Amino acid sequence: MPDMSQYGITIKINKVDLTRILAGFYRHDIHVVAYYNHTDGSGDIQNRYDSFMSYLNV
Repeated sequence: MPDMSQYGITIKINKVDLTRILAGFYRHDIHVVAYYNHTDGSGDIQNRYDSFMSYLNV
C-alpha cells in the first residue's frame, strides 16, 4: 500500500455467520474491503429431498 499508515490483512474464520464479527470491525472503525461466506449447501439438498419425499406421499 502506498500509505505506510495503513495495513492490509487477511483473516480466515471458521464461522458461517459473520455478522457479529463484521459488526465488531465496523464498531471500531476498521474498514472491511471484502468478505466471503462459503457454505457447503447440505441444508439446501436436505430441504429439496424433504420436499420431494413430501410430493411423493401426496
